[in-house]
Amino acid sequence: MVTPASAQHHKNKRKQDQESYNGCPLIDSIIDFSKTKLGCAYRSGGTGPNSFDCSGFMYYIFGHFNIQLGRSSRDQILMGQKVERNDIRPGDLVFWYRGKGYVGHAGMVVEVDSNHNFKFIHSATHGKGVRYDYSTSNWYTSTYAGARRIIDCDCNGQAYLVKADGRSSTEVAIQTRPEPVDTTAKAQTARPEVSKQEVVTEVQQKTIYHKVKKGETLSTIARKYHVSVSQLKQWNHLRSDMIRDGVKLKIIKKEKQQVNVQTEPVATPAKPTAATVDTLKKQESKVETSKAEIPAAPTTQTIYHKIKQGETLSSIARKYHVTVDQIKRWNNLKSDMIREDQKLKIVKTESRPVDTNVPATQSATSVQKATTESKSETAKPAPAAQKVTYHKIKKGETLSTIASKYHVTVNQIKQWNHLKSDMIREDATLKIIK
Repeated sequence: MVTPASAQHHKNKRKQDQESYNGCPLIDSIIDFSKTKLGCAYRSGGTGPNSFDCSGFMYYIFGHFNIQLGRSSRDQILMGQKVERNDIRPGDLVFWYRGKGYVGHAGMVVEVDSNHNFKFIHSATHGKGVRYDYSTSNWYTSTYAGARRIIDCDCNGQAYLVKADGRSSTEVAIQTRPEPVDTTAKAQTARPEVSKQEVVTEVQQKTIYHKVKKGETLSTIARKYHVSVSQLKQWNHLRSDMIRDGVKLKIIKKEKQQVNVQTEPVATPAKPTAATVDTLKKQESKVETSKAEIPAAPTTQTIYHKIKQGETLSSIARKYHVTVDQIKRWNNLKSDMIREDQKLKIVKTESRPVDTNVPATQSATSVQKATTESKSETAKPAPAAQKVTYHKIKKGETLSTIASKYHVTVNQIKQWNHLKSDMIREDATLKIIK
């Protein structure tokens, strides 16, 4: 039962909330920044800077101000503090259901009228992209799931993060970060430099979706993915063990990957002692060093390439100076089909020559200089001469038999001759580069 006193309390609270927003520059900055992305395309799994899905758009906008949100709408609706429908104000996140009890869409409020109806910005479905919509529209009225407040401001305009248990003591300054250019390159340069070669173990979190089949239960699915039933229920916000056929369940798996990191060790010159000086003087009169170059044992470096839109195995192979067959073997691929955002393992082999032509009488500084000059000279190998021949296809020959004859790969022949399939015809001429 709602008493007059409690009704007045809620009315005063809404009034205080509205007054606190009116002086919040951080919320205004977040809303203004979101408007700069109007018209950007919708892309499933997109997190910017020029294409987004609904939760990826919220993740990107708040991340620009160093406020970390969950990646999915189901994660974001658990953050911050729940907001009643009549208390919504600009800057709040709003959510909708897709399917029965399934939170699947998110947006951010930009305006609220006197009747508590709101205008919001979001990344809509394909063909619409980032745009405005209104809570009074039929679909958004019938599927509304709730709202959450992530940040708030006090009467002085100072922003603070809101947690589920009330106000957080953490104050938030208006601090933006530059828009990302290449997150893959950033992750690679963030690794600590090590000398020689080290194996670094990276723990990566991978999200997959399992479509429930007839007869499956949470227990059988949990065993299949080596997780617990409680984790499945937590990730998918399930209140019971009941599931129905055709539903997609979110599975979070953590994978450990070992990455070889190769850097050049820096020689630290030793402080000479009196005994060392005497030894050097004796060697100067006796030893003459002959110049010889001994190649060091080849070292391997494993890197991971994140596939971008429009890339193929052929273009990636050319970028890293490897073959398509090598990439398929390293990643256990059975075909040339790859998908965007997939990570491919690339193994690069390097061989660094060591210059042993340094006389024993040289100082540590001279040794470093000679080694540097030797590396700069060997870093530019002479270009290998290419020989182009043309093979006339005979009856019964295939790309495989021709590739074996010339010790090349089928993919190379297809690339040199712009072939889209393995079909060839008799008497056609194929270009072979040796």
